[in-house]
Amino acid sequence: MGIINILILLGSGIGNIIQGTPCITALKRLGHTVSVAMWSSMPAAKQLLQNCDEIDKLFFYPNDRIIGSYDFIVETLHSRAHQFESNLQHKGKVLTTQFSRWGVKNDVEINLEAIEKHFGYNTKKLGIPKTFCSSKNHECDIVLINGSNSALRWLRKRYPHMKELVESMPDKKFICVGNKGEGITADNVVDLTGKLELNKVIELIKTAKLVIASDSGLSHVAGALGVPTIVLFGFTDPIKCKPLGDHIHIIRKDLPCSPCQYNQNTWVNCKDWKCIKEITPESIKDKALEILK
Repeated sequence: MGIINILILLGSGIGNIIQGTPCITALKRLGHTVSVAMWSSMPAAKQLLQNCDEIDKLFFYPNDRIIGSYDFIVETLHSRAHQFESNLQHKGKVLTTQFSRWGVKNDVEINLEAIEKHFGYNTKKLGIPKTFCSSKNHECDIVLINGSNSALRWLRKRYPHMKELVESMPDKKFICVGNKGEGITADNVVDLTGKLELNKVIELIKTAKLVIASDSGLSHVAGALGVPTIVLFGFTDPIKCKPLGDHIHIIRKDLPCSPCQYNQNTWVNCKDWKCIKEITPESIKDKALEILK
């Protein structure tokens, strides 16, 4: 197969975008030209990829009009051609993929299935490319992320004992980032939630010695940047949702009912959220101090 011109569709959350970036690297390794169209309601999300040298063209939809023609348009797990409405008509042949069932593989691996199927990328031989996140240098100590979608069913991702955790580590300085309302107040915490543009958040995370995060989009930012990261999981499935890499440390309670993300009755009707509540601050502190040695 010679050099071909490919448009990859990514979106819509921060984590979804980052988990699609290994597809870009895989296609470049095969010698192809790669453009990216992101479908997202967050204009700042474009900053995640704006310094990626492997991308030949970058379109942020609906702000940008997708221009040019392509040999193939590749759908990823969380983005479909119809989301771009008529903007993709006559732009190229759309390649659809029957992806693996959720809960079996990580989203990064599932996205790569399309590249394996349609372009012959051999993951076993060539490996899983690292995720990517654009960043600039900036100095910071510890970053704390306790974010989630504001819908009630996602709020249970937030760790309810963050204040106790930071107060148990009085000699450490924490900086909270994320959306307004996701921070905490303590003597050793600077709460910057809701105060920074995404590119500034990325700068802080880039130079952190450690990130402690709920299962959220920004945990994938930390993972893509190679920062040591502790991710707290409750009802969601770390097989599917965790950032990849040896620098990622998962803490969760192995309860009979968890993860219940795919059991709608259990998930929707759960009232006590033990899976996240029963993670002790001590267990997080011990892991954090081990990493920071």
